[in-house]
Amino acid sequence: MIKIKGLIKNFGTRNILDIDELNIEEGTITAIVGENGLGKSTLFNIIAGLDREYEGVVETGIGSKEVTLVQHPPLLLDRSVEENILYPLRIRGMARGSMEKRVGELLGLFNIEYLRKKNALSLSSGERQKVVLARALSFSPKLLLLDEPASNLDTVSAATIEGAIKDFNSKNKATVLLISHDREQVARVAHRTINLRDYMKNSLTEKGDTTYDR
Repeated sequence: MIKIKGLIKNFGTRNILDIDELNIEEGTITAIVGENGLGKSTLFNIIAGLDREYEGVVETGIGSKEVTLVQHPPLLLDRSVEENILYPLRIRGMARGSMEKRVGELLGLFNIEYLRKKNALSLSSGERQKVVLARALSFSPKLLLLDEPASNLDTVSAATIEGAIKDFNSKNKATVLLISHDREQVARVAHRTINLRDYMKNSLTEKGDTTYDR
């Protein structure tokens, strides 16, 4: 379980996050929603361990090597698609044969075998989003944070990414946190939806969440 208590994050004199308490169940897909500027991406950076300048307690119970954050726009290396997917496997010391097998599986999952040798920076935005998610899934992290993973994609590409997220969660029992402004996508993918506004101390709305049983 991810446990957040007394979280305060400021940028200068501006308060970005002020969360009394928020718990997220392990092994679920949870969507974090709310208006722009509410601090959703900042919260993801804190949970991922990329931002440690805050007050309060944030516990994931997961080591940093088992956490990955996919940001928007996606960040890729100036290398081939294959090399991008291989990168996290190499730094974790996976055997060559296992790495090649895993890359093949992911290229097939996202229907991007034809992009294997292409430079990742030459791809369309939709292709980049598929590659960056394939790279994120390559080492089967226990905690996956996705910031707008299917934004501005056509219906087919979005469905491919949504299916990959659900399949990964189901097979690996991993915890997935998702930021999305697409309500229909959230309803299709998430087990639980949290409006971050409901958990902010300075909010006037009643605390709560929406749960989808799947």
